[in-house]
Amino acid sequence: MSGLCKLPIYTNVTQDSVVKLIEEQGIKLYGTVLEDSVNYGELSYEGATMIALGNEANGISEDILQLVTQRISIPMYGPMESLNVAIAGALCMYKVQERKLCLSK
Repeated sequence: MSGLCKLPIYTNVTQDSVVKLIEEQGIKLYGTVLEDSVNYGELSYEGATMIALGNEANGISEDILQLVTQRISIPMYGPMESLNVAIAGALCMYKVQERKLCLSK
């Protein structure tokens, strides 16, 4: 719960507002996709970071995918094919924070 007071949360977001935010803040947008992606654990996530997560059926929209700086994927082990978006988001946010803490040491 304490994270709700520390993380910026945006609602009713338009593509134009995402583009504006990325440009104004110098944010790197990482998108979770299977094709042409890098293992999410191999990156350093330096600087301002945003993660785009798609739903299991359709993934990230093509419009948002065009804004992505780097495509990332979470490795799957065993017979699982996918994770729900809440779990994928939690894993990605944890990995970003972990890398940022490692960089600051």
